[in-house]
Amino acid sequence: MGSRDPEYGEKFDVLELSEIEDLIGVMPPHIDQRIINQEAVFTMHPNPAIPLDNDNITKYVFPGSIKDKASSIIRRLGIKHSRICPGIDGISKDIAEELMPYVEGYA
Repeated sequence: MGSRDPEYGEKFDVLELSEIEDLIGVMPPHIDQRIINQEAVFTMHPNPAIPLDNDNITKYVFPGSIKDKASSIIRRLGIKHSRICPGIDGISKDIAEELMPYVEGYA
């Protein structure tokens, strides 16, 4: 079972992984609700042991001091655990997040 490359539409099979010469983005088949909700794209690397050095990928690091405010904004935009991870795991995290301010000793 292969997956489609978003740029070229090619099929990749497990047996072809050794032939990868450059970083490739792959859109997996929609076999799971999480993959659908997260609009997943995976990367395949020619050699995962070599650190990635690619101008097309940007890493963002946010200070821990803005976590609560950023989480609040994200929730108000409708992005919740249950949307990204459907099922009992996501729902339970949503409930826990909503109830934490009411738990004694919560800071």
